[in-house]
Amino acid sequence: MNKPTSTIQKELFEGHYHMILKVLLPDHVHPGQLQIHHAFHLIRIDGLPNQGPEIIQLPTIGKREGVMAVCKNNVLEVNIPKEEAIPFQEVNIVYE
Repeated sequence: MNKPTSTIQKELFEGHYHMILKVLLPDHVHPGQLQIHHAFHLIRIDGLPNQGPEIIQLPTIGKREGVMAVCKNNVLEVNIPKEEAIPFQEVNIVYE
């Protein structure tokens, strides 16, 4: 069975401290029927009619705190703060 393809237009901008996702919503979509979820490298938009969830890959890890979404003139804009660089951490090796 073929999975339906996305029918929404989207743009992703990456700045120094934030990522901004802009999604053009079809005229028949009311923002109140949408749900947005964020997990590390992904944004998932639920509630779009005639399709399953829209999953968008982010270029880097986003913080959980401070994610904001605004809908104006059928454009959904999601602002995701970037996680600061995570330094490498040494992993102990167990010899058997």
